[in-house]
Amino acid sequence: MRYGALLVLSVVAVAAMRDTAAAQTAPAKVLASVEGRWEQMFCDLTEVSRPAPNELMVRFRYRNAGKRPVAFPLLSNIIPLTSVLDTDKRVVYGAIKDSGGQFLSSTTLLAIGSRALALGGSQVHWAKLEAPPETTKTITVLAPACMPMEGVTIGGTPSATPLSAPKKAIASQEGEQDGVMVEVVELSRAPGAVVNAIVRYRNNGTTNFTFPHLGDQIAKMYLVDPKNRQKYTVALNTEREPIASSSLHLRETSGQAVAPGAAVNFWAKLAAPPEDVTTGSLTSYGAPPFDNLTISGSGNGSAEGTAVAGAVIGLEAALKDLGAKVSATEIRIDLSADVLFDFDKAEIKKEAEAELLKVATVLDANANAQVSIEGHTDGKGTDAYNNALSERRAAAVKTWITAHSQMAPARIATRGLGKTKPVAHDTKPDGSDDPEGRAKNRRVEIVVRKTV
Repeated sequence: MRYGALLVLSVVAVAAMRDTAAAQTAPAKVLASVEGRWEQMFCDLTEVSRPAPNELMVRFRYRNAGKRPVAFPLLSNIIPLTSVLDTDKRVVYGAIKDSGGQFLSSTTLLAIGSRALALGGSQVHWAKLEAPPETTKTITVLAPACMPMEGVTIGGTPSATPLSAPKKAIASQEGEQDGVMVEVVELSRAPGAVVNAIVRYRNNGTTNFTFPHLGDQIAKMYLVDPKNRQKYTVALNTEREPIASSSLHLRETSGQAVAPGAAVNFWAKLAAPPEDVTTGSLTSYGAPPFDNLTISGSGNGSAEGTAVAGAVIGLEAALKDLGAKVSATEIRIDLSADVLFDFDKAEIKKEAEAELLKVATVLDANANAQVSIEGHTDGKGTDAYNNALSERRAAAVKTWITAHSQMAPARIATRGLGKTKPVAHDTKPDGSDDPEGRAKNRRVEIVVRKTV
């Protein structure tokens, strides 16, 4: 009898979802309504309630108002990734599992796999989440394949009108790939000392385009305040994960394919510059910087940025300042290890960041290149010790650069060569120590091999 009741319940639930998928109209009022990952797809938040002190119930609807069906990835994998963000504390609360290790969500119970959302159709999904403290009244809901739903009151009454059209871009320019238009849809201050950035990639070409590892690249978006010469990167939650599209683990390991005429949206929360900064330069993957963008909103606090030495410079100035050797096939950059690291250490010094930002500028201009980073030491110490130190230093430079540029980590190889390839003598002709020679040998060499 118990199994029969469960079967009836499942059949009824599946039938209800089928009816929902055929629905042509959105609810009259919702808690929040935002654009989805794909253009003309909308996400309507219909419920955020607290059925128990330590539990939230979140219910939302996907609507397809576009020109073609939307093919979801495996829904049973992504719906349980729904979460809520305490914006002030930057704490993320995720889905609850039952005693059997199953997520409490709609697709777990219905075992739904990949499903296309028909033109004009909709789907309703839900998930039960860990709850923030009862003193927390307002949250941001992060539903898979949706832009953030900001300022949602737990237990609130629906009062927002569902979106019926995509937001207009505030800036656009041609991307680095033929036929790709990159648009900035939003750049606005939000609670938690962050700036919300939404970027749309539109395919105006005649063939599919694919960005490799696009979800990871979006997490490297950054904003530069030219007034105070500060750089603001994607904010991190308390787990040190980027608060961005990729934080929902929707990283595109094989690339996000976008058909001709289609467009996709991605978002990131950036650390906010001071309140008196009203314009900035936004850099996102696959496009040159968007300069002089207005940062809308106010009164939500600011965060600390990374100092940019001198003016915000372009490629030619960066190459000149770095003393780079440029040929038709490669770019070679030598960095002093004494500038990058303290003695016997492999942690990047704060004062080295200005130099590394110039390297990031070079790599951003050569995003499809292959890069090698080699660490070198002077002749003091054993081979084993120097090899290990130089390898750690090369890896540290890679880690810093990939966090501050659009270069994919897979394109950067590192190795430590210790003292095997000196460029100067460690001793003078009379056999005495030569500190200047040793300093020249302590270095990190970066080679950017251009694509032909």
